[in-house]
Amino acid sequence: MKKAVSALLALIFCLSLAACSGGDVDVPEGYKVPEGYKLISGEDVAYRFFVPTQWNVSTVTGNSTIAYYSIDDRSIVLVAAYVPEEGLESIDKFWEYTEQKYKDIYGDYVFVEKGETTLGGRNAMRYVFTATIGEGHYKVMQVIATYRNYYYVFTYTALPENYDAHLEEVNGMIGVFEFR
Repeated sequence: MKKAVSALLALIFCLSLAACSGGDVDVPEGYKVPEGYKLISGEDVAYRFFVPTQWNVSTVTGNSTIAYYSIDDRSIVLVAAYVPEEGLESIDKFWEYTEQKYKDIYGDYVFVEKGETTLGGRNAMRYVFTATIGEGHYKVMQVIATYRNYYYVFTYTALPENYDAHLEEVNGMIGVFEFR
């Protein structure tokens, strides 16, 4: 789990600095993608992650699926899966552990809010915070749900001045997200 959280932190940092281009994912035969969206997750993950058609797909690595708005606008979304370690069997415990890592690694960490939501039809928690990551200051929203003994973390990261501009689109992505 510690390596997974560290990998997530590194991934958010790297993608915040520069986005990598990648290709769209083939849609399974007979499957209908929600209108205005494209599928960006492959058949090797337990979810279907859709982003608006104008968002760009990054290279998918390991257990993460990533998209970004544009090179000029560093707003990114990603979904990653984690196996819970002993003692982290609830979303609240997972968040406490993860939040402490953020406080230890990121400068100027400030918790903003939390609330109940859903992800892929599953009960989830939404956490929002700001932090200095690398050379920039960002606003981050994470939606965490459990499915088949994994934590799935949907992360939206943006510069504070861009955060609200994409929030409706991001909430739309959360709304059409599916577990398989």
